[in-house]
Amino acid sequence: MNQTTTNELKSEKLKLGKVFLIIWLVAIVAFFSFAAVKYAGYKEIQDAGLVCAALASSEYDSPDREEVIHDLYMDMTRTSYLGQNWNEYSGAIRDAMEDALEAMGYDDLTYIPHYFRYVGFSEYFMGYFLFNHAPVLMLCI
Repeated sequence: MNQTTTNELKSEKLKLGKVFLIIWLVAIVAFFSFAAVKYAGYKEIQDAGLVCAALASSEYDSPDREEVIHDLYMDMTRTSYLGQNWNEYSGAIRDAMEDALEAMGYDDLTYIPHYFRYVGFSEYFMGYFLFNHAPVLMLCI
């Protein structure tokens, strides 16, 4: 091999490396953009649910948003409390919240307590998005 052929091969490797890097950057930016868009919809439904809960009961009317979200999640998923059966009570809260959100125009709601499980983007990303979309990440690797 002469010197020009070696230089051409190095140049081709460098070009392929740059293309590969650009493709990875585009994939990572697209993934995080998709996560941000999904979180925006999640947060919109969560905010509407918080307004409904605050209007329905003074128990959920607190300036601490995080505390209210955790209280709502506990009340909607609790099955027993101090030996009492809370299935009917928590089911009634879920049904009322679902009816209120559907009346506000949110039609495609799957499981209402899901919208009150995570508080911030990082918690949502690590808990829900990363867990449910791990196969997509594995394809990218």
